[in-house]
Amino acid sequence: MLTMACASVKRPPFFEARRGSQVVHVLGTIHIGIAASELPDFVLHRFRAAPIFACEVTDEFSPTTNFESFEVDVIRRNMRENRRLSQRIRPEAWRKFLSLQAGQVPPEKVDFFPARLALRYFNGLASGNFQVTRAEYQKLNRSMDRELFFDAQRGQKKLMRLDTDDVMTDVCYARMFEAAVLSYEPDDASRLTKSLERIDVLVERYKSGIEEESTYSRDITPEIRRCALEDRNFRWAQLLSASRDTHVFAAVGAGHLFGTENLLEFLRQRGFQVTRIER
Repeated sequence: MLTMACASVKRPPFFEARRGSQVVHVLGTIHIGIAASELPDFVLHRFRAAPIFACEVTDEFSPTTNFESFEVDVIRRNMRENRRLSQRIRPEAWRKFLSLQAGQVPPEKVDFFPARLALRYFNGLASGNFQVTRAEYQKLNRSMDRELFFDAQRGQKKLMRLDTDDVMTDVCYARMFEAAVLSYEPDDASRLTKSLERIDVLVERYKSGIEEESTYSRDITPEIRRCALEDRNFRWAQLLSASRDTHVFAAVGAGHLFGTENLLEFLRQRGFQVTRIER
């Protein structure tokens, strides 16, 4: 079970949404760079007390998950329906992707991947080009979301997957995959350094309680912002408010709690009283 090692995070974005007997505790997280044990005890206490844990992703946390096997039914359906990835993204993105992956998976096979699997596969290709130090690896491997998820599993909490297929659609994953491929520069040796520097800044701001929208926002297209942030926030609020469980602890990226059409705003629209929890 999680124990508080050193609460380096003094004021995390942590909220209570209450509607009658229903309580949803919402923790805004950063997905990388901070361990769950660094959260203050008033957060971990409420996490331990909640019988339900809701989070964005579940199967992605398992280091042994074979995603191609996990998605095999979707791949087969795409083949039957001749639903091709190459027809759902721009031609220049498809050509660049094939060049980058250099036949590691036959093009006629990857063409039937669901977009979310293609995105995971591409991210693996991109990260595989970098050599990291032990300290950098440890930094990249710290994840409060993953640690909370595994602790919830060990504690036999009921798990609620927020990103169901009708929340994060294949169309949205296709746009994210396309953008990731087109923006990738394989010969840019400074990409890893810049990414690590951005993580350091994000961790420092999270720990210090700086919560401007710009802290968690990324340079994304309006289309991706709509499907990956605003639409997800709306549907998450639907799922959380429709739950018959009286106490849910939800961990979502902190960027979903700030800016327009954020998750807390949608919970308020559904009759929840939302207050900040600081002790």
